[in-house]
Amino acid sequence: MKKLLLIVLCALPIIISGCKTNKKEEFWGPSTPQWKPDSQVRDLCTITNNKAVRVWGYGLIIGLPETGSNDAPSSSVKEHIRKQLQVFGKSRLPQEYQNMSVVQMIASNKTAIVEVSGIVPAAAPKGTGFDIDVEINWASRTRSLQGGFLLPCDLTVVTSGHRGNLVRGVVGAIASGPIYINSFVEKKPAVNGLALHQGAILNGGKSIIDRKLTLKTEYSDFRLISLLERRINERFQKGTEPKVVYNTKDASIIELDVPREYRDKFVHFIQVLSAMYLPDNVAFQTKKLKEIDAQIVRGNLTMQQWAEISLIWESIGRQALPHMQKYYQSTDNYAQFHAVRTALNLQDDLAVNRMVDIAMSDSHKCQMPAIRFLAYKIGDSRVYTRLEKLLAHSNPEIQLEVYSTLSASPGLAIRNYQMPSGFRMDIIESSSKGLIYIWAHREPRIVIFGKNLLCRKNIFFESNDKSITINSTETDNDIKVIKTSPLTFKSISAHSSTFLVKDLIDALSCSPQAANPGLGLNFSEIASIIKELSEQGIIPADVKIYTGQK
Repeated sequence: MKKLLLIVLCALPIIISGCKTNKKEEFWGPSTPQWKPDSQVRDLCTITNNKAVRVWGYGLIIGLPETGSNDAPSSSVKEHIRKQLQVFGKSRLPQEYQNMSVVQMIASNKTAIVEVSGIVPAAAPKGTGFDIDVEINWASRTRSLQGGFLLPCDLTVVTSGHRGNLVRGVVGAIASGPIYINSFVEKKPAVNGLALHQGAILNGGKSIIDRKLTLKTEYSDFRLISLLERRINERFQKGTEPKVVYNTKDASIIELDVPREYRDKFVHFIQVLSAMYLPDNVAFQTKKLKEIDAQIVRGNLTMQQWAEISLIWESIGRQALPHMQKYYQSTDNYAQFHAVRTALNLQDDLAVNRMVDIAMSDSHKCQMPAIRFLAYKIGDSRVYTRLEKLLAHSNPEIQLEVYSTLSASPGLAIRNYQMPSGFRMDIIESSSKGLIYIWAHREPRIVIFGKNLLCRKNIFFESNDKSITINSTETDNDIKVIKTSPLTFKSISAHSSTFLVKDLIDALSCSPQAANPGLGLNFSEIASIIKELSEQGIIPADVKIYTGQK
């Protein structure tokens, strides 16, 4: 009996200890969460710094034709503008402003203070350009921003839905450039009984910081961080290029740069990175690729499923190419397009002709996205020589998409001219019905579809403010273009043009002091006139505005 009691007493601490451990685990759960070694990056990490960022500030517009004022929302804003002008330096200003003091410049009716804002794209590398909005949203005597130029100004990052701080805000971008006034849309309501003035600077913003991506895990585990670092570098680092991920001293966070090959499509890089599996051994990848093959064979895949498949293919890399190549000739339009597009992202030269075939096929469900994607391959002669035939397509949407793709590399089918007042004019040598696009996205352009597009004869046109007159009689061999002072109604400048729309735009754009003189109008003013001439039937072409929105 004593012996039995001794055994029970000796075992009691072990039993009690065991009970305590089980209760603790049952109540509190495991002390450290466990990660699965076959997880995707999105299962292990939260990606931060991958959202677009709003930037904001105040700036000074110069070059106004006595339509400005010294109005500002507060004295602190004027002081901020004064300091910006001192940093900018008077020697870089146009001659008429160099003899003015900073105070005189701000007080001039040829300048105006404006609020400036824009959105820096997600994960944008340093130097990324973006469009800028300018506006006066306080009671102001400024009559118009038309013809103005924004001097360089700093834009601070807006956080938590609030505007930046003029003094202590983090400067994320700079902005400057000529003002574009969109006269084709209805303006916002008046503010305090006065017209609200707003405009844009196309591609006028520039990011000045590299926004590194951050992967944050819920696991404080250097082994996981090391695996992620190695896996990402092995997949995305090319040759002697810098590493994508740098060594980290934090057990739950790593920072990485967007790889060079994805600099023009960094949002897509984030999607590929999120879909990447942690294991990189051949056996695992082969198994995963076979699972995808079986999923495709079963059919009836949604667009979301196709998007996921293509991201996994791309995250695996060139090892997945044989699995994509079997779908290059597939009768399933979605299977073919996603396989070919992903293969092109992986630099498979065999896929170029297949993607062009898709783009040229009016019956293919993915024709438009194929045309759009080929912008990344426009340097390939196989792409350009075939796609340019679609510039004469009967569908204006196809024409526009093809032009967008080809415009970065003009050839025989697209003739471009740099206009004196700072915009580009592209002439599309197509025989299709006349069509003109006012390109109000990134780079200001006037795009004319139609070979030798002519104005009709017997013209009389007068702008709303009576400052521009365009006329010709039935027997005239040219068109007269006249600029009049809106204050004195006296002629300031008068010139002539042929009936070619191209030559008319030349005459409106060229400076009065040029070898072939003109009226010296800016992009905004000319765009408005071309639109009105179309509406009155003087130019036999539809005029549409392109803002980059699909």
